[in-house]
Amino acid sequence: MKPDRLFKEIKREELIQLTQDLIRIPSVRRIGEYEEKVALSLAHLLEEMGLDVVVESVEPGSPNVIECFRVRRKAPA
Repeated sequence: MKPDRLFKEIKREELIQLTQDLIRIPSVRRIGEYEEKVALSLAHLLEEMGLDVVVESVEPGSPNVIECFRVRRKAPA
C-alpha cells in the first residue's frame, strides 16, 4: 500500500478509538508481561489493513512491530 493512500484512509474518529483501545491494554513493562499484548494487537490491525508486518522478539514478552513502506520513485524524465 502506498503511503499516500494509507494517509488518505485515516479517519480521525477511528484513530481516536484505536488510541483509546491501545491505552486500555495493560502494557506497563514488567518481565514477561503485557507489552506483547499491545504489540500483537497493533500487528494484527496493520495486517488487516493489508500491510506486511514482522513481529520481532527483542526479549521474551517484548516484541517489536515492524512495517516498512516501499516508496517507488518516478524515474527522471
